Formats: sequence, structure tokens, C-alpha cells
Amino acid sequence: MPVKFEWQAEQEHEWAEEQDVTPGGGGLAGAVSLLKHWRIWLPLLALFIIIGGVAYVLLNRQANKTSRLVSNDVLASHQLVMQTAASRDVDVFATMLFPYSRDWSTTQVQLVDRQLFWDRPPLGLWVAPYLAQAEPVIMLAPDLQTAIVETKMPYITELSDTVTETVTLVETAVYANNDGQWQLAPPDAAAFWGQTRTEEDGRLILTFPARDLEIAQKLAADLDARLAEFCRLPEANCLSNFQLGLTLETDEDQLLALEQDFRTIFPRRSGGNTLLLSLPAPTLVGRPVDEAGYYALLNGYAGWVTAVLFFEFNRTQQPDYQTIKQILAQLDLRPPPLLRERPWQAQIPPPIPLPQQDILTVCQGGQPPEIWRYDLAQSTWGDGIAAFPGDFSPATWILLFPMPDDDGAVFLVNRFDAESAGQLYLWRDGEVTLLLDDAPSSYWLPSTYVLPAADSKHFLTFYQDTAETGRIGFDILDLTTCPGPDCQLQNWDRLKHTAPGDDHTLLQNVSDFGLPILSMGDGEGQILQEIGLGWSPLWLNDTTFIYVRPDPALDLDFFINNGGETELVLTDISDLTSAEIMLSSQVLRDALPEFGRPLHLLMLSVTHHPTQSDLWIVQTTTVLNTAVPRQDDWFTVNQRTGKIELLLELADAQGFPAQIEGNGRYLTVMGMEAGSPVYYVHDLERQQNRTYSAAFLSPDGIDWSADGNWFVLPDEGVLRLIAPGSRYERPLFHGQDQCGTAVWVNN
Repeated sequence: MPVKFEWQAEQEHEWAEEQDVTPGGGGLAGAVSLLKHWRIWLPLLALFIIIGGVAYVLLNRQANKTSRLVSNDVLASHQLVMQTAASRDVDVFATMLFPYSRDWSTTQVQLVDRQLFWDRPPLGLWVAPYLAQAEPVIMLAPDLQTAIVETKMPYITELSDTVTETVTLVETAVYANNDGQWQLAPPDAAAFWGQTRTEEDGRLILTFPARDLEIAQKLAADLDARLAEFCRLPEANCLSNFQLGLTLETDEDQLLALEQDFRTIFPRRSGGNTLLLSLPAPTLVGRPVDEAGYYALLNGYAGWVTAVLFFEFNRTQQPDYQTIKQILAQLDLRPPPLLRERPWQAQIPPPIPLPQQDILTVCQGGQPPEIWRYDLAQSTWGDGIAAFPGDFSPATWILLFPMPDDDGAVFLVNRFDAESAGQLYLWRDGEVTLLLDDAPSSYWLPSTYVLPAADSKHFLTFYQDTAETGRIGFDILDLTTCPGPDCQLQNWDRLKHTAPGDDHTLLQNVSDFGLPILSMGDGEGQILQEIGLGWSPLWLNDTTFIYVRPDPALDLDFFINNGGETELVLTDISDLTSAEIMLSSQVLRDALPEFGRPLHLLMLSVTHHPTQSDLWIVQTTTVLNTAVPRQDDWFTVNQRTGKIELLLELADAQGFPAQIEGNGRYLTVMGMEAGSPVYYVHDLERQQNRTYSAAFLSPDGIDWSADGNWFVLPDEGVLRLIAPGSRYERPLFHGQDQCGTAVWVNN
């Protein structure tokens, strides 16, 4: 029969001494005591397990739900970033950037604006003309405040001039939570990239981040093999026993640096025959997922490296691009392409009508130079004239400038090896006529300047700075009398700005200490009264004008050497001694972002907005002397409300003035980046910026078509036909050398 137990309270009996309850042992009292406790706690323990299990399941479900919601938010932000990057909508894209630093944000915007956010043209890689179809992989940090997003992207690479291949690369992006909004952010350098590693293999010393360890180790061996093949070519002229120190950088600025023309890169040297170069790391370029993607990346790296080295080892011969291309073809490699257009872009029809004009260029690769004309309607090249007239030497350089209304073109021939600078020629309807011979020996920078005279005469204005005499003047050529017996230069020691009614002129010359002086003149340009220091005069009507001057309270010597405040003032011809301050550079300075705001701003110029009569466009710079890094900014200023908006901000724009082109739609600026020419084009209508790299820097800027929608940009072996408002570009290949300027002419 079963054993009966009597339960006893602790208060009534002491605990029994512990007994052995193992089989074969005694200790029934101990067993009874244990059973008493287990019968109390077992139900409670089971209840706790059930509650804990339910809580775990609920919490796990909640965590998964939270992760899904966060991942969806990250995905939505990522999709918006991809869409704005694809459409190059830099304004919306800028709102998706984590406020890490001004420099980092500027780099991201420039990558989008220059189509380098995904495209890697110098490595022969272009993202396909459709966005990725694969679902991105999202990896959330444990605190749900940051995320890594990996997206498989289709890339097109060129195997030859006519054959392309599509490969897949993984693009990696980092996002951070900024007060509930997920924004593109820079990765934590240590956690994301890891330690720096080095692999040495023969001629190559490869430095790379640990994140790219596996692919970098394979690249080290394969790149070294390509270097060995390259140096076996007799044309390579490799340095004996040289080594290449190649660093795969993690800074996204390296993607921008790729844009530099490889022929202008000078490898740094270390320890004798070791040359140092840098490229973006595979994770920045795009990580391959298969062999096809790997070899596309390898060939991109190898093509860039060998092109740079070939030009470095043969720099004294200045090999042209076609020669470099032929040499690398022996290794099944391609040098970085000269153009930034995508391989399929030349076949896309233009979204807007082509201009009903022709394009004229002068090519100086041979002797004598040749004039070439491109017929847009027929898509054919033809000689503008068989050869340029005259006797030419290698020390001759020809500049090409448009005539007013595109009625022909003017060629300025500079001869740097003779006392005479050369000649000025007019091209019109296929005929070349000599306008001037034995022009002054100073280096001229002509520009088309239309004087607002009653008879609307057209003039060519030449700025002349003669170092021997210190003279700075303006030489004017009246195109209504040239060519002809009266074709001669008129010398002006002052530049004239004629009032709308032609009764008064503002005259500007340069003082002995280098600052401009303004004077009031009559309709013929005779001085009536000196106004004082000032520049950039602008007539508002027949009697009222504005101009820029230094703050009168500043010491002049201090201003010349260190910069200082400037003012935009309003004056009437009835009282030239009084001036109303309309704007100060301090106010413009306060309109700049607080981070990196300069100490002083100097107003350089002011002009009317081409389409909004109540707006002025004001250009400023940070310094007067070139010993300090400079920054140039362009603002719009509302004359009625005083509202100020920043239009364009450029670091180291080299002081080139802005031009308003394209029938008033575009603000264009010439500049230099990493030693290479660039053109900045700001769309005043859409408030968007575009940057175009170039092989040549034209002293007169870029020439626009008569309809204001197209400009032509000379590059090596090609002219680039660009419609910035439509984001369209077409290459016009000609295969000639040193065709550095091009203009539109009427057909």
C-alpha cells in the first residue's frame, strides 16, 4: 500500500537531519523533506518557465518587428538616395546626408554632380543605365542607430572600342539615424575598415584596409604579374629595379581624385626607385561577386597604373593618347578613357534639337596648323581650310574666339620665340583674312565685348599687361571696319562702361598700387571727374549706378596685403561725392555656412540677374593675395527685400570671372582642380550645379550655341557636345592632336 505522509509546519518541528535516499539506503525522513519542498516549488517553477517562454517569444517578436520597421526605414532612405543620385538631383540628395562634416558632405555632392557616385570612368567601369533590381542587404547595428547597406549593381566595362561586358559589383553604403531620419553617413573608420595591411609581391608593395583583405591579396599577385608584363615591353622604358607602392585608399575623396587626367599625375618617389600611387579601395569602387567582376576591377586598376607609369617613364617624349592606347593593348589593357560619357551614350538621340550651326576648331598637332569644321546636320568633319596661312614654328600657339552673333571666328596667333606676337586672322565662310600683323608682344586675353553705343558697333576688346612698362590697358578692334584699310587697334587706357542713354561713361583704369580707379566721363569717354577707388560698375539707369569699393575706414596698405571689408554702393551722377551703402561683404559672409566661414570676404563683381530684374549676382573671394588658399562664392541679392542666397561655392577657382551664358540661363566659371582645367556650370533656372573636366583651358571660356542650349568642350581627340539642361553629352571624334579651342559658327 502507498506510504502516507503527514505534512508539518516549520514552526512546529525542526528540520530533520539529512538522510540518504539513494536506492538501498535508508533516510526516509530526508526523502520526505525533499518531496515536501519540490511539491511547493515545482508548480511555481513551471509557471515561471511558461511566463519566461511567453515573454521571450513576445520580446523576440517585438524585436523582430522593430528590426523590420527600422530596416524598412533604412531601405526607404536608401532608395531615395539611389534615385536622387541617378537623376543627379543634388538639392534633394544633400538633404539625405548625415551632418558629419562640411568637407564630407561636399565630397558626396560632388560625386553625384560629376556622375562619380557610382561611375568609375578612369577604371573603365560605368553603372548600367538602370538601377539595381536585387533587394539590398541591410545589416543593422545592435543599437539600431546605424546600418550597412549592400547593393548589387550592374556595371558595364569596355573590352574593346566596340565590345562591352556587364559585370556585378557590390556597392556599400552606411546610414545613421539622425533624430528619426536615416541619412547617408561616413563609416566608423576603425570598425568598418579595420587595420591597414601590406602585401609585397615582386615589384608591387600593396597597402590596403583589412576589410578588403581577401580580394587585396589576390590583387597583389595579379597586379604584380601585370607590372612584370608591362616592363617586358621595350616601349615601356621601366626604371631598373623600380618598385610600385600602391595604396588602396579608404577616403572617398580618392574617387574624385580619379578624375584627374592620368598624364598630369606625377608619382611621388620614396627610397630611390620606389614610386608611390593611390587608388580607391575595392569597397569604394565596388566589390566583385564573381570572377568576371574581379577581372573587370583588376583590369581597371592595371590599366590606370600602367598608363600613369608609361607616361611617367616617357614624359620627355610626351606620347599622345593613341600611342599609349596601342601600347597597353598589347597587354589587353585600356588606359583611362579621355571622355566621361558612358559607352552607350553616343548612340542615344539628343533629347532636344541640335543647333542649326557648325563647329570650328583649330588643331596644332602638325605643321602648319589646320582648321577643321564639323557639320552638325550631316554629322561629318571637313576642312575649314586646308592649312592655316603663314609660317609657323613649334613656339606658336593659336587661340580661337567667336565673332559677335557667331558670324565667323577670330584667330589670335601668338609667337613666343619672336619679338612680334604674331597676327590676328578673321575666318568667315571658309575664307581666312589677315586683320592685324605685328601685334604687340604682350600675351592677350581677348573677349567679345559689345559696347551699348547708339549705333550698336561691335568691338573685340584685348586686355594687355606689359611687364616691361607696367602698363595695363585695353586695345579695341572695331569689327565694323575690319577687314579694310581702317582696320587698326584703338588704345584705351581705361575700360568704358556706357550709360543706357549714351551721354555718360564710367571709366575704369588701374592705379599704381594695383587697385582700380573709377572716373566719370562724357559720352565720348573724356574724364569729367574722378570718383575714387572702385570696380565692377553697373548702370541701373541713365543717371544712377552701383560699384564696389573698399571700406573707406580701412588702411589702404593693410587692405592690399591682408584684405578686408568691401561695400556695394549706390551713386547718382548729380552728386558723385555721396554714396549709399547697399550691401557689405560682412553681410555676405554671414550668409555662408558657419563651419569654415572665412574671416574676410572681398566683393569682386556685381551684375544683373539675366531673367529676374530685382536680383543682382555678386561674386566674392576670400583673399587678395594667392599665398592663402582661396574660395570664391556667388550670391543672389534681392534689391527690394535684401534677401541673400548662396548660388555657387568653389574652392580654388583661380580667380576666373563668371560668365552668364546660354541666353541668361547658365552661370559658367573656369577653374582648376588637381592641376587640371574644369568648368563649373550653374543652372540659374533649376538651381543646379554641374562640373565638367577638360583637357584645355580656354581664355575666353566655353562657347555656347545661338539657341543657348548647347556648348562645345575640346578634349583630346574629340569635341564634347553638351546640353547641360538635358544632362546629355555626345562625343564628336576627330582624331587630331592639340585641338584646344572650338567655337560655333553660322552655317
